[in-house]
Amino acid sequence: MNARYARQYQLPEIGIEGQKRLLQTKVLCVGAGGLGSSALQYLAASGIGLIGVCDADTVELSNLQRQILYKEVDQGKIKSTAAILRLAQLNSEINFIDIPEFITKDNVFAHVESYDYILDATDNLITKLLLNDACHFLQKPLISACVQQFQGQYGVFGYPNTPCWRCLYPDINEAFLPNCTESGVLGMIPGLFGTLQALEVVKLCLGLPQTLVGKLYFWDLLVGGIPRIVQLALNPDCPICTHGQSFAMLWGPQLLRGEEMPSHQISVQELQALLSQNKDIFLLDVRNPDEYQSFNLGGYLLPLAELAHRVDELPQTKPIIIYCRSGHRSQVALELLKSIGFNDIFNLTGGVLAWQNSCQSS
Repeated sequence: MNARYARQYQLPEIGIEGQKRLLQTKVLCVGAGGLGSSALQYLAASGIGLIGVCDADTVELSNLQRQILYKEVDQGKIKSTAAILRLAQLNSEINFIDIPEFITKDNVFAHVESYDYILDATDNLITKLLLNDACHFLQKPLISACVQQFQGQYGVFGYPNTPCWRCLYPDINEAFLPNCTESGVLGMIPGLFGTLQALEVVKLCLGLPQTLVGKLYFWDLLVGGIPRIVQLALNPDCPICTHGQSFAMLWGPQLLRGEEMPSHQISVQELQALLSQNKDIFLLDVRNPDEYQSFNLGGYLLPLAELAHRVDELPQTKPIIIYCRSGHRSQVALELLKSIGFNDIFNLTGGVLAWQNSCQSS
């Protein structure tokens, strides 16, 4: 094992096997500002094997007070690119992916899907909710933080049956999150919380105790030196944890403009009509093998977790109708396929449950 990591694998909680696990881990850091500047350096130094850096913003002079990854000569450069150049000087033995983009509802699934952990180092609530929703549907651990003035908070989201960001902010139109541009921030605060985010990634990766899954860590370093850890609860008004709304329902046209329902949807009745007419369609089942064995519609089994790595198994010349148990995982699959160029695709609204209910009532 590389002597670079000797002080880490000497720890009995890590050891050689733990260090190997870190080297096999893939982390996406969205935001290379104050939080990301600190987190990225410690992730790279600790030996995370693949780090993606996503940020299309450019370095400005006012950033340098807290974004200590950059130098004065980096002004005007894209942050993701400048960050990777600095990180490669810190650890040339690991791999980096430069993503000079901002996260949007159209690219979030494509960026998030291939990583083990997602680190939210952004400073606006819209992006945080986008990451929250994508990680919730893909079941990806999300380590999210925000800071302002002399205080900050962070938590871990994305695990099944645990609260999400929307449990804190159910209504995107009413939520408000101050950022440092508006309220200011002491440079050490994002440095501290970015370091804590990096630590949380390592703890989750190695299965260490006392993680912040389902909790929120809050620390005001001006009024007192003692942090508070709050146990979060599922919000009965949360649109995804409680009400099971799909990504398209949350981010589609009807949410933003009060217009039509999400596109690329097909009802059970419409699918039954297509099948009765012997239409040349491709049924894609994105459930797990045990669900498929219990009951299936005769579709091609390709579990959601494997979809991104097996898209070459899908046809390009016929409509694809995707289904799962209730329509939620299939909607995630639809968004993922749309992001990589598939257009003639549809989600079976209500999934297998709706199909079974239709058959029982007919």
